[in-house]
Order: sequence, then structure tokens, then C-alpha cells
Amino acid sequence: VDHNGLITLLLSGEDRVNTCVVELYTLPYPVRSAPQDQNLTLFHKPFYILNRVVGRVLDLLGLSLKACLVCGNVVDDAEQGFFCLSCLGSIKPERIRVDRVPLSRAFGSYRGVLEEVLRVVKFRGNLPLARRLGRIVSEDLRSYTGEVSPDVITYVPVHPLRLWKRGFDQNREILRGAGLSFTDVLVRVRYSKPLASLKAEERKRVVRGAFKVRTDIEGRRVLVFDDVVTTGSTALAVRETLLRAGAKNVLFYFLAVER
Repeated sequence: VDHNGLITLLLSGEDRVNTCVVELYTLPYPVRSAPQDQNLTLFHKPFYILNRVVGRVLDLLGLSLKACLVCGNVVDDAEQGFFCLSCLGSIKPERIRVDRVPLSRAFGSYRGVLEEVLRVVKFRGNLPLARRLGRIVSEDLRSYTGEVSPDVITYVPVHPLRLWKRGFDQNREILRGAGLSFTDVLVRVRYSKPLASLKAEERKRVVRGAFKVRTDIEGRRVLVFDDVVTTGSTALAVRETLLRAGAKNVLFYFLAVER
């Protein structure tokens, strides 16, 4: 049994258990993680507690698999429970210019360990891992902010329905982990299925008008953080929204660029 969640035991999918027993609510944390639960919604806290209890029982019965999802070595980091410290330490900045989005840079490429870590954060709802990513990217992000000198740092938010399902906004929590001061400038007002499943033209259509500005940014230089850039449709929609709201300039910093 994969120790990384009752999810794997109950759901069919991409992991080690392929037989679906019953589809339940996806528990937001791996059983061995230890997030700061004060950041959870009241709805998610019972699931967090249940996940912790079940995980402890599996550990005591010797049924848990404590292998790194990348290299297979023993996970020596109980905080997030999915990746060994060696694999996490291999994530280094590449400082990639993203031509499809004006005034932007990406920390790295969406492949290898970084891709796997982001997938666990987003699709398995691992809050501690999101914070760890923030600490990994912190030095490069601080360097970039020093170069571009933004007046405001913000992020691309998830829709409230996805926030309710996952329990947290991964972009917000990565920024928190990085230790930077930021402002909640945007709100996502249009829900869509995950953009990864859509073609380029469909992405443009579903993100058009998907964001609203909630704070005054008139004449300000805004730096926007987002986790992954693929076609650039979301970033361009955010850029247009912020410029219409009076932003002087809009810059982007992506955690990963998909090539």
C-alpha cells in the first residue's frame, strides 16, 4: 500500500493501486505530511485528521510504502512524505526566458523532479510540499524581484471551487514558503476544467474574462507568480486584466515552463 494516501488505496489511477474500490473525496494530504492545519478550511480539517490517523495505522502495520516517487529510495523527509532530500536538492534554477509571455522568466523546465513535485502539490493536495517548493525557489525569486523592482507581488489564483476541493491555493502557498510579502490582487471568477486537458484555442477561450482585480493597482508595477506556463494563455489573460485596471507594467515569474 502506498503510504502517500488513503487516496491510492481507494482510487484507481496513476499510482500503484489500479483497482477502484470506491471513489471518495480526495484527501488533501499524504498520510505522513504535517502541514500547519490552521490554514485549512473547516471542511478539510476532518479529512486531514482522518488521513493522519489512517496513515499512522498503515505505518504500524508495516503496510506503508516509504519510497521516493522519483528514485525509489527511502523518503527521509517526513514533512512532505513523497520525495527524498536528494531529489528535492536536485531542483536548481535554470532562469529561462519565456518568449510567449512578455517580461517573464521561469525558474526551471516542467520535467523531471520539478514536474513530479508540482504534480503532487496540485493533484494530491500536498501543502507541506508547496511550502518546500517556495523555500527552494526563494533565492532565485528574490534575485529576480531585485532585478525588476515591482511595486506589488501577487499570484494567479485558483477558482473558489478548486480551492474548496484542494483546501489551499498552491501559488499562494508557494509564495508563502518563499517568505516574500505579496498581495491578493486577483480573483478568479470563471471556473473551468484543468487547462492541461485543453487545446491552445480552448485555453484562450476559457481564460478570457476569467479574472477580476480586487485592489487598486493604478500606476503600479506588478509581478505575478504562477506555477506552470504552457501556451501562455492564462498569463496573457491576467496581463490584459491588470493593464486594463491601470497597472503600469506586468511581469511574470513562473516556477516551470512546459516546452
